[in-house]
Parts: sequence; structure tokens; C-alpha cells
Amino acid sequence: MTAEIERKVIRFLDLFHADPPDPSAIVACVSHDAIYLSRVTHAEPLRGRDAIEAELRSQFMRYRDCECEIVGIASTAHKVFVERRDTVTMRSDGRELIVLVCAVFNFDHLGYISIWKEYWDMADIREQMER
Repeated sequence: MTAEIERKVIRFLDLFHADPPDPSAIVACVSHDAIYLSRVTHAEPLRGRDAIEAELRSQFMRYRDCECEIVGIASTAHKVFVERRDTVTMRSDGRELIVLVCAVFNFDHLGYISIWKEYWDMADIREQMER
């Protein structure tokens, strides 16, 4: 099962490389009641496909050309851990940003992503934006 869900995460992340990415195709990979934390904080997570799709559409208004380079991947029976190096181009000024991300994907019994959490450093993003 671990190799299978790792392949699902790789295919899921490949959807972000589309030009432009299709939020509907991305959320088709998550369960109807999925939880998404786009940057893990103590804030309430987004819940459900509609909320996740709205958040993705908002993100894609801020950046384009998302490339997710997987640095490392590991899994347990129903969880995948991914270390990534995401490169995006900001729509506002064409600046390229590199976001170092650790993500955790939990899968439900039907094989859909049920929890998607991403950990990244906003201070690092701000520093890149100020350069």
C-alpha cells in the first residue's frame, strides 16, 4: 500500500505543473470532507472540496508556473510524507520564489487524500519578496 499511495501523491503533485493548473482536477483527488492546511498554523483548516478548490483558485491568482520537486518521500500504511522544493513565479512582478515545503498526506479507506497539511516558512517567503 505504501508504494501505491506514494505514487498517488506524485501524480497529485504533477497536477500542479499543468499550465494552467486545474483546481477541479486537483480536488478530485481529495475526499469530499477532506481537511487542508495550506500552511500549518493554529488557524482552522479548510474543510471539503469546495473550500479547498476556492483556496487553490486564490493561490493560482497569486502565482503561476508551479514546479514541485520532490526531495524526499516516505510513507506508512495510510500516510505519505513529502519534502519538496516548489518554484513559483509571482503574477504581480514575475519574481521567482522557491518554497521549501514538508507536506503530510493522509489517505482514507477509498484511496482519497483525507488530510493534506503543508509546513513552510512564511519568513523565508517574505525575505525572498524583499530582495
